[in-house]
Amino acid sequence: MANFTPSASWTWLTTNGRLALRYGAAPSELQVTPVSSMQHSMQHSVEAGSAFAFTLEHAEMFWTFWHALEPLQYAEQGRFAAAIDATACLCFLQQQGQKSWHFQTISNNFVPSCSDIVLLAGVDCSALALVLDASEHSSLVLLLANLTSLSGKLIAGGTPILLLNNRLQAWQPQPIRVSHLPKTA
Repeated sequence: MANFTPSASWTWLTTNGRLALRYGAAPSELQVTPVSSMQHSMQHSVEAGSAFAFTLEHAEMFWTFWHALEPLQYAEQGRFAAAIDATACLCFLQQQGQKSWHFQTISNNFVPSCSDIVLLAGVDCSALALVLDASEHSSLVLLLANLTSLSGKLIAGGTPILLLNNRLQAWQPQPIRVSHLPKTA
């Protein structure tokens, strides 16, 4: 967990057209996010290779998303990647158009809250998503697994999507079932 604890040395930068977070000195300690340099908000625009600070506000968002993902029991690296991607999308992604037509209507009157885990239904299955920002009628979510849309397009996990709330359903963790083992002497 030590490498995944925000510090003053963490910095945002752009690499290969994507916003990334450098969280350590090793080349492998770079988390590339789904935010492209074209989507990157203008107030923080930087040239490739330049870096800017990972702020206290970013750290607070990171911890909010980190803790929201705990019930999914992801490995630390997976939870870290999702929490950083969510933070980057919320802070730097420019406003998107809705993509609701790609997904099934699965609820009525559902209004999620920021950092909720929700289900999103595609053509023949559903996938989990993390709510990044929610309003009365629509929500920006980060897809947590691959999902095939109603049009047959594969949408990769880690993709931010703006949807009407009727395309989302609250996710409830399944209780862990313990099988009863025979008693021994």
